[in-house]
Amino acid sequence: MLGFLLFNFSLILLSSQLTFFVLCSFVCLSMVIWALKFPLSEGVNHLSLVFGYDILGYILVFLTLWIVYLGLLSSGILFREKINFSPFIFLSLLLLLTLLVTFLTYDALMFYFSFEASLIPLLLLIVGYGAQPEKLRAGLYMLFYTMFGSLPLLLGLFFSLNFLHSLNFFYFSLCPYELPYILFFFINGAFFIKLPGYLVHLWLPKAHVEAPVFGSMILAGVMLSMGGYGMLRFIPLFLSYLILYGDLILSFFLGGGVIMSIVCLSQSDMKGLVAYSSVGHMSMFLGGVFSLSIYGYMGALVIMLAHGFTSSGLFSIVNMVYERLHTRSLLMIRGLMMLFPGLSLLWFILSVSNMAAPPFLNLLGELFLSFGIVSVSLFYMVPLGLMFFLAGCYSLYLFSISQHGKVWVFSTSPPLSVKECLILWGHIYPLLLIVLNLSLIF
Repeated sequence: MLGFLLFNFSLILLSSQLTFFVLCSFVCLSMVIWALKFPLSEGVNHLSLVFGYDILGYILVFLTLWIVYLGLLSSGILFREKINFSPFIFLSLLLLLTLLVTFLTYDALMFYFSFEASLIPLLLLIVGYGAQPEKLRAGLYMLFYTMFGSLPLLLGLFFSLNFLHSLNFFYFSLCPYELPYILFFFINGAFFIKLPGYLVHLWLPKAHVEAPVFGSMILAGVMLSMGGYGMLRFIPLFLSYLILYGDLILSFFLGGGVIMSIVCLSQSDMKGLVAYSSVGHMSMFLGGVFSLSIYGYMGALVIMLAHGFTSSGLFSIVNMVYERLHTRSLLMIRGLMMLFPGLSLLWFILSVSNMAAPPFLNLLGELFLSFGIVSVSLFYMVPLGLMFFLAGCYSLYLFSISQHGKVWVFSTSPPLSVKECLILWGHIYPLLLIVLNLSLIF
């Protein structure tokens, strides 16, 4: 697979502007078709001694390939303006490889190295291709937050090896032993930061605001899923501890999700609003995980997938507006429906998906999460109901403020191109089609 990726991305590096779109489509779609030849069964599918996949890894590999494909198409402006495009493609390739290794390996130590290595190309993308001078501060925030959780995770893996004598993910669910509760914080601290959870989320809005569109799409669509993926792999080792203290952790993150949803309503930067909404959705994910129920697990898996498509699509559409109007401020952007009616339609669809309205995949995920969390205690209906209500509020706030009203910033830019329509519909179609065939994920 490595040779396949290197060959195809070398074609992109040598391509001209006319062939860039075609080659991006060929490379990423051919990877999807290549991956389809692997069988998917209910158990574990082994590729080698350290690589294999189950349904969770399989879903996230497809999400990664799809979002990378759409992210490369969204980055065509770098090619047109000739802004160090070859290093950009190289960093994109490196990031893609680390993500695929993370989701395909079942060795926890290799998972750790690829999990942390993915930070390097993403950091270079933010610092090298961010548009604002604050990108250095955003890069430092992300670096120090993730490094803060990195060393405890490594120590936790070494202690786990001493207790379990194996670091195979698929052994964890069958292991008759459980780790000391202190290792729960050592191991899951890095995943809380990567998701991110409430109180360790401060790096995420800064990274999103300063990152190029490709970085924002990958960060929202895939990188956050890495934290959820790692947490789902290690949770079986701490079941007795979570049975005793899971309610406390669940209450904390649901309360944090309500606070983050309120913060969304105070944002004037569109990217900042979408970034804070990601923290709110990840709080729902954590609620499903710590409910320790089958419905909670199913809802967490669906939310992780649906959030990847929805938030990536919102960052993409915000970037399209920024390229035309050169601002992301909701104080300046008004009346986009008059300027770009086609864009407004797709924006409305993504906003409806973000608030988990039917018939989108997000609704299914939140229903499963609700069943799982409420099965723990009926009290959790209160924060859940508040989060659902506030999600509708800030999604409609983002849409109505930007699309209606008097036009303040005029633009002579053309309407949506065919490529931009393909990018946005590429985010919307999976949210609709997966609902029609849930056997793809269950």
